Amino acid sequence: MSYSLSEEKKRVHKLSLDSRSALEICGVEEVLGFDEERVSLRSSEGGLEIEGSGIKIETLDTDSGIVKLSGRVNAIYYESEGDGRRRGLFRRAR
Repeated sequence: MSYSLSEEKKRVHKLSLDSRSALEICGVEEVLGFDEERVSLRSSEGGLEIEGSGIKIETLDTDSGIVKLSGRVNAIYYESEGDGRRRGLFRRAR
């Protein structure tokens, strides 16, 4: 399942995580896929993957590029430019 956002100028990318249970992401260009354990998306800064448990998309605002998630966040990865590998922003801290 893929959701593309309307074509506009490059958006500012920002993450806000509250107690590992509420995540707001700004600058989202496309949600590539999601389930209760993983959300994959493309932001204005490249690929981004969120892993956890019980993840739900609470808000998907395609006009402003904002996605809000709830559930337990265990890891946030950015895709490295060029090599396709992921780099952890915060990883499996329990």
